[in-house]
Amino acid sequence: MEANTIQTLAIAKAIKEDAFKAASKATEIGKYDIDVTVRVVGTVTKGADETHYKPDQTAIMAAIRLAFGASKVDAVIASVAPVAIPASGKVTSKLQVDVI
Repeated sequence: MEANTIQTLAIAKAIKEDAFKAASKATEIGKYDIDVTVRVVGTVTKGADETHYKPDQTAIMAAIRLAFGASKVDAVIASVAPVAIPASGKVTSKLQVDVI
C-alpha cells in the first residue's frame, strides 16, 4: 500500500468528529481561505472488516400492522405530529492534503 494513503488516513483520523462539530458550530457563515501545514505523528491500525446488522424497518412495520391491525396502527402513526429537528449549516470544503 502506498505510504501517502496511510498518511492521508492518519490526517483524517486525527481530526476527531467532536472537534469538527465544535469548530463547525463556532464558525460564522461565510467562505474562508485557508493555508495550513499539518504534521501528524502516531500509529494507524486497520482492523478486519465487520458485518453489522440492523432491523429491517419495513418488516418491523409489517409485523406490527399484522399483529395490531393495519387500520389501528395507521391511525396511531397519522396522529403523531412531525418533529422539527434543528441541523447545523452544511460545511463543505475544497481542500488538498499534501504530505510534507
